[in-house]
Amino acid sequence: GTKTFEEIASNFSDCSSAGFGGDLGELPSLPVGDLHPKLEAALYSLQIGEMSDVVDTDSGVLIVLRTKSDYDP
Repeated sequence: GTKTFEEIASNFSDCSSAGFGGDLGELPSLPVGDLHPKLEAALYSLQIGEMSDVVDTDSGVLIVLRTKSDYDP
């Protein structure tokens, strides 16, 4: 069957957010360039409800699901 983002994050993530279904909460208002460039690119390109492809960063491998529109460069 189909699994939700939350189910997959809870079962496979090694991030502390796994206990919250992968939810990192709201990102603080940071100037452009304060996040990893690949993460910023994924955030800026997603519409609400869209999920990114795999984002490979120095901190690890991420998959981003955008749930709000407050992040506006």
